[in-house]
Amino acid sequence: MASLSARILALLVLCAVAAGCGAAERHAADAGPETRRLGLDGLSIELPVGWDGFVKRLGPRGDETTALHASNIPWPEPLRNLDAGSLRQIQRLPRDGVLISAVAGTRGAESAARSLAPPIGLADGYFLDDSYEGQPAPHVSTQLIVGRVGDRFLNVQVFFGRNDPDEAMRAEANAVLRTLALRTEPGAPTPAGWRKHHAPELGLSATVPDDWQLADKPLTNVSYPREVLALATYPLEGGGKGGGSPCVAIKRDLEALPQDGALIWLLEYRPSRGDVWADLPRSRFPPRPDTYTLSREDLQPGCNAVLGFNTTFRDADRPFQLWLMFGEKVSDARLAEVGQILRALRFDGLPAPPPDPYAGWPLITTNPGDSLRPPPGWAAAAAMFRPDKTPRPRPLFFASNRALFGLPPKLVPHMDELPGPMPSAALANEFPKDGVLLWILEESDRSQIGTRFGAIERGWPRPADFRPAHVLTKPAPEVRWLHAGGEWRGYRFSAWVASGPEASNKDQELALKSAGSLAVSGCWRDVIDDCPDE
Repeated sequence: MASLSARILALLVLCAVAAGCGAAERHAADAGPETRRLGLDGLSIELPVGWDGFVKRLGPRGDETTALHASNIPWPEPLRNLDAGSLRQIQRLPRDGVLISAVAGTRGAESAARSLAPPIGLADGYFLDDSYEGQPAPHVSTQLIVGRVGDRFLNVQVFFGRNDPDEAMRAEANAVLRTLALRTEPGAPTPAGWRKHHAPELGLSATVPDDWQLADKPLTNVSYPREVLALATYPLEGGGKGGGSPCVAIKRDLEALPQDGALIWLLEYRPSRGDVWADLPRSRFPPRPDTYTLSREDLQPGCNAVLGFNTTFRDADRPFQLWLMFGEKVSDARLAEVGQILRALRFDGLPAPPPDPYAGWPLITTNPGDSLRPPPGWAAAAAMFRPDKTPRPRPLFFASNRALFGLPPKLVPHMDELPGPMPSAALANEFPKDGVLLWILEESDRSQIGTRFGAIERGWPRPADFRPAHVLTKPAPEVRWLHAGGEWRGYRFSAWVASGPEASNKDQELALKSAGSLAVSGCWRDVIDDCPDE
């Protein structure tokens, strides 16, 4: 639902449509033969034939909020003059009635987390059909659009005369919304000795001192959480391996931290696909504070002589983790400078990631960092072998729709090792006629059970990558096999799918889909620190 800032701004709309919130100056639209432009204080909209409306200023000049109202039904003159006139107009909307209420001003723009880019449309907001807080009448639904345009906040509510507006009503509303314009003033000038940093692909804007340095490349190769800002008082090398504590993940950059230096490292928990908040409790990410005031008492020792501060927050409905690192002789002036940088950060709302085709599927992982998503309800396990003690070929994962001999009968996140290298015992001991087995194997570098090992690319293995294969035919001649082989950083992997003669197409498709979730690591396959440089 709406964020705190959205709810606060919604109250301003309520002021505009219900009580007026102070003296109002009324401005009528200019007459025209076809369309009319309605506007005041830089907020304007174009009214097509059949639409009517008015605009007024709330509050004194210099600290005003502008309210604009337009609808596809006439506005009786008495309702223009009454404080509650707009509310009454909404309540009298017919089934095909549409009313747009827009409020704009400068106060609260900084707390409006989301940046809106014209043309505005219904897709920029969210829909409330019935029984919502502040509903003007039982038959009225609304679309709420909240954000900022430049240095001004903009709060738009589109009201419909029914709880389920049809496509024609929404199209009519969108056509008028596209003409909504809000003139903005240039942003505050950048302080002397500071510069602007914009990263639109990351939804981030910052103002940073000229003598601070942005990282040329990410500090680590980890993609979740992803890095959105790395900034320091000294050059950053980047290219660290792995995640976790900064003491390990960005060890080289911390070793170069001067005694009076500082490093700001901001990460975002944004998956490449699926709901951002699916596995994250919002309580762990409180709203971003309005200000940051740092003192030495706030810092904790760690990473040898490095002082640190770590927190989480959310802004623009995005979850962030902030790491601050300081040398042991950091000054109060440097701490104040970091606080100023953090206060000036601005975040834009981002489109939702594409849907996750594996939403609800469990995740299992091996010691080297390989991962697989077995189908829900299937037996499955990952082998947590010692990379330096377990010879190849060695099994990594299995998943099966039926209990199989010698394998766990249910989902077991990990076990010391899987029998192998191939599941011979499971095949030789009454493999179910409707059984389906997925078996992931890391091949030997000397000889391979599988064949045809092409380069592993994103999405491997796809269903088209599998070919019929003939293995373990003596213990189970009726079982059909498919095989896909791939190579990554000199390591070879095989995905095997075994199907009994009565296996359903659905279960076979689930096994292939599960195989497609496989991610293999090119690191830590022989010893713990064998990850090659990139």
